[in-house]
Amino acid sequence: MRSRIATVLLVTAAMTMLVGTSARADQPGKVKFDVDRTRTLSPSETGCAFDIVRHVEGTFYVTDFYDSSGSVTREVWLVSNYTVTDTNPLTGKSLTSRLAGPFIITPNADGTVTVTIPGNDGHLTAPGEGVLWSNVGLIIFTADPAELTPLSILAIHGLYTDLDGPYPESCPVLS
Repeated sequence: MRSRIATVLLVTAAMTMLVGTSARADQPGKVKFDVDRTRTLSPSETGCAFDIVRHVEGTFYVTDFYDSSGSVTREVWLVSNYTVTDTNPLTGKSLTSRLAGPFIITPNADGTVTVTIPGNDGHLTAPGEGVLWSNVGLIIFTADPAELTPLSILAIHGLYTDLDGPYPESCPVLS
């Protein structure tokens, strides 16, 4: 979830600049853009004894839905051919997760948002190891709109091994 949320925050900043306030209440606002980003995760971020180079690549689609007054009632994020690959630059070993499914954000009257993620929010396996980390199925939670991290879990179904991400549990496979 951490990897998706970091990407989401980057996307949200880009969306704010791209969408503006010109959307009509009777038509959804739609934006499509490609993501191809590499960054280094430090041991303090992952708990591994080494840096991890994370490469995120794919196409991102954002659709905003509006009510008759022009307020956003729902935002839907979709990805296509979207992968997150983590590599240990010292060993060359890597793990890849393909993301799939929508990420739906609905504003609440109290200023929070409800986030619904049906699908694959990350899944890592390794030969001989099986599932290392998985956030696959359905999760619904309330969140602060600025952070999008769960304040309270409303529903969770499927294989969710760790909402905070695949580390440090996946470190041995990349060693």
